[in-house]
Amino acid sequence: MAQSLIRLGHDVMGIDKDADLVQRWSNALTCAVQADSTDVNVMRQLRRPSMPPRQGSRSRLRRRRP
Repeated sequence: MAQSLIRLGHDVMGIDKDADLVQRWSNALTCAVQADSTDVNVMRQLRRPSMPPRQGSRSRLRRRRP
């Protein structure tokens, strides 16, 4: 899927805990980051400044309630 999006001209960020996977994909993707994508704070830090949440949309990066 990532390669298809890149061919269509989209920027693609890959996020994974596995350093080997991040290294393997680092040349193919716009950006590859070693991080825990289940951590909402990490995801907020990785959000591109040029891509703020759309007005009226609900963020999918919400904390789970205990």
